Amino acid sequence: MYSGRLDSAAANYLRCLSLADNRQDTFSALINLGSVYMSQQEFIKAIAYHKDLLNKFPDSTGVLINLGQAYARNGQEQESVTIYERLSRMLPGDKMVYNNLGMLYTQMGKYADAVKALEHGLAIEPKDAYLLNNCGYAVFKTKDYAKALKLINESIAENNTNPYAYRNRALVYMGLKLNREACNDLAASSELGFKMYYGNEVEELQKKYCK
Repeated sequence: MYSGRLDSAAANYLRCLSLADNRQDTFSALINLGSVYMSQQEFIKAIAYHKDLLNKFPDSTGVLINLGQAYARNGQEQESVTIYERLSRMLPGDKMVYNNLGMLYTQMGKYADAVKALEHGLAIEPKDAYLLNNCGYAVFKTKDYAKALKLINESIAENNTNPYAYRNRALVYMGLKLNREACNDLAASSELGFKMYYGNEVEELQKKYCK
């Protein structure tokens, strides 16, 4: 869908706002248009659109989630953090809110805050493989290698097909000066398709450490 057509669709949908009486069908259509902006990587337009929606539906967690994602995809981590902190108060039992908040803090280099958010998520779902892995990586960045290894081992025990978990465990092994174990995990990560999903990092690590 071309940007011009998106703009025309947005204009039509936004006209509905003045007529909408918070009906679920109209609201769902409005949310869907915001998702189209995201799928087309029109993040600035997605942000503006969801901010307009938020004025109409200030308590909508769906609008807030989409706005937080749009901010994050546009590289506006602090704005996204503000949204997810608000969501954590509105949805205190939603593990994915804490996962996303923890990942944002990790991207910002705020590792202690990341660990706190991710551990909150793990308190909700202790066996979530992705929360365990993400928390393990954040802990690794604080240089607590023993705790990081424990978390990532638990993640792999729950899901042994995640290439990023093996990459993360390899980094922990490097921190512990266990080169053989690190190279074994880099090989496992590569075999599971790390390059396809995330790029050349594992391949570069193998060239550097596993000659």
